[in-house]
Amino acid sequence: MKIGILTLPLHYNYGGILQAYALQLYLSRSGHEVWLINNRTEYRQEFTITEVVKSIAKFMIHRKISTCRSRFEFAMACQHTSEFVRKYMNPMTFPIECKTAYKWLDIYGFDAVVVGSDQVWSKKFGGCWYFFLNFIESPRIKRIAYAVSFGEQTWKFNRRKTRVLSELCQSFNNISVREYSGVKLCKEYLGVDAVHVLDPTMLLSAVDYSDLYRKEDTLVSEGSLLVYMLDETKSCFAERVAQTMGLTAFSVRAKTENPQAKLEDRIWPPVTQWIRGFDEAKYVVTDSFHGCIFSIIFNKPFIVVEHKIAGNERFYSLLHMLGLENRMIHSM
Repeated sequence: MKIGILTLPLHYNYGGILQAYALQLYLSRSGHEVWLINNRTEYRQEFTITEVVKSIAKFMIHRKISTCRSRFEFAMACQHTSEFVRKYMNPMTFPIECKTAYKWLDIYGFDAVVVGSDQVWSKKFGGCWYFFLNFIESPRIKRIAYAVSFGEQTWKFNRRKTRVLSELCQSFNNISVREYSGVKLCKEYLGVDAVHVLDPTMLLSAVDYSDLYRKEDTLVSEGSLLVYMLDETKSCFAERVAQTMGLTAFSVRAKTENPQAKLEDRIWPPVTQWIRGFDEAKYVVTDSFHGCIFSIIFNKPFIVVEHKIAGNERFYSLLHMLGLENRMIHSM
């Protein structure tokens, strides 16, 4: 079977990249011809009029910043992660940089399209129609949602959009979600039965991942306690944990995401370096969902710090399923 995988654009998010890599490899090993749909469209949240006015005002204030320069610097910051995608996630379709281009995917003759994983059905990423496979017209093509996430425990779409999304979901052959709450949301608002499954990264073994960094010129980790925090303000907590346990803290991520900082400080390390960090760590402190997952894959003791902005439902679902609820802390 010829299968296309559609997920969020793969830039520097290690978890986002590896969940797509894992699903593509797993399906390929199952005997399918699997293509990554090269999604480069910019997902946008549905803004209110006030938010739009604020955004325009902010743009006018900072209009001296060159768009070309920003794109170049972003490409440089993602140079290592982008190289992983180019090297290991093949075959890949032509770049899709606008919504209308999805119609052109007909030329590949897919027998099925899988959307997922990650928060592809989240409103904060725009609730994009194409993540509900609205571009597929042929009834011959199977529509599958695998480990998709709404990113929220509550329903965020308005009545009109809910009706359209529900109609699109009726055409799906199979739907599975990444959180317990997603099963309820699918049933109550979309009128479909969904199955709760684990993230695609857990379809592969620790050996599958460690083999990746062993094939590359990957540096030995610089410490024994891996700190992978999306919220940089919480890193001081991890330092206290390292001091208490007598371990040396180290991090595998860009030093900062501040666009005003030096470019060399904003470059994300290679994906294989990130994987090796988990393999060699004696302990992990993270507020990342995939940081949590890779701690489990490599059988490392870990602490998950609550991340209210990114959402905690995904942590609850995963940790509850594995009986690891005591690994999450809510205050520091």
